[in-house]
Amino acid sequence: MRTRAALGWALLCLGLCAYCDTTSLDGRLPAAVQQPGGANLPAGQTPRDLRQRRTRASARAGIAQPVAAPSQQEGLTAALERLDRSANRRDRERFCVLLRRWADLHPADAAAWVAREFKSAPRRDAIEQVAVAWADRDLAGAAAWATRLQNGTDRQVAVLAIAYEAARTDPAAALNLAAELAPSPERNALLDDAVSQWASASPAAAAAWAQAVPEPGLRQRLVGSVAIAWAMQDGDAAAMLAAQALPRGSEQDRVAVEVVRRWALASPQSAASWVEEFPDAEVQAAAARGLVRVWAFEDPTGAEGWVRGLPQGPVRDVSLRSLANALALRNGKPLGTSGPR
Repeated sequence: MRTRAALGWALLCLGLCAYCDTTSLDGRLPAAVQQPGGANLPAGQTPRDLRQRRTRASARAGIAQPVAAPSQQEGLTAALERLDRSANRRDRERFCVLLRRWADLHPADAAAWVAREFKSAPRRDAIEQVAVAWADRDLAGAAAWATRLQNGTDRQVAVLAIAYEAARTDPAAALNLAAELAPSPERNALLDDAVSQWASASPAAAAAWAQAVPEPGLRQRLVGSVAIAWAMQDGDAAAMLAAQALPRGSEQDRVAVEVVRRWALASPQSAASWVEEFPDAEVQAAAARGLVRVWAFEDPTGAEGWVRGLPQGPVRDVSLRSLANALALRNGKPLGTSGPR
C-alpha cells in the first residue's frame, strides 16, 4: 500500500493522475543526410510537425505539463527509489512508467537524477527510459545530453536508445548518432535497422551512404540491407545493387535470395528472369524456391507455367516441390486470407 501511495503522489506531482556525400578517409562512418520531410511520415510532414501534433493532443487530453517544485521532485524521487527497491515485478513496471512520465515532462531533471543518484542494477533500463522519452520530445537535446555523458557505458546505452527512436522518423540522424559509438555488435545492429528504414523512403541515398562505409564486412551487411528493403519498391534497382556492390560470396547469395522473395510480390515475372541468370545452381535453386512460394499464392497458373518451362535439373525439381507445397497451402487456407510472404 505504501508503494501505491508513493506512486499516486508522484503522478500527482507530474499532473498525470488521470493517466496511470562524405566517404570517410580515417575509418569513420560517413555522414548521412536525410532528405526533406523525414522518413515514415505523411507527405509534407516533418518530425517537428509530429512532435507538435503530439503536444497538442496531450493538451486536448488534459495532460498538464507543470514545472515541478523542489518539494514535488523530492516526493517523486522518493517514490522512484521505493519502487526500485521492490522485488515485485509490477513495481518494476510502475518504476519504468513513472520514470518515463517524468522524462516526458522534464527530461533534463530525470536524466540528472539517473546519472547522479540511481546506482542500482537496472541502471541501463533507467537510462533507456529517459533517453527514449527525451528523444521523442527533443531529439537534438537528447542527443547532446547523451554524447556528453562521461561514463562510457551510460553513453553507449543512451545513444543507442535515442538513435533507435530517431530511426523511425529521421534514419539519417540515427546513422549519424551511431557514428559516435565505438564498433560493437549493438552499434552494427542499429546501423542495420536505421539504414533499412532509410532505404524504405530514400533507397538511392541509403545505398550511396552504405557503399561509403569503410569497413568491408559492415559495408556488405548494410548494402545488403538496403538492397532487400529496396526490392519492395524497385526490384531491378535492388538486383543491380546486389550484383554490382556486393562481391561474390555467401553474403551476396543471401541477399539475392531475399531480394527475389520481395521482388516476387510486385513483379514475379521480372524476378524469375533474374533468377534464370544466376550462375550458381545452389543459389539459383534457393531463389527459385522462394520465388515460386510467393508467386503460386498470387498467380498459381503463371507460377506453374514458369516452373514447367525450366530445363530438367535440380532447380526445376526444387521449384516443382515448392509449387506443390504452395498450392496445397493455398487450397487449404481460409477464404479471404493472403498467402505467406
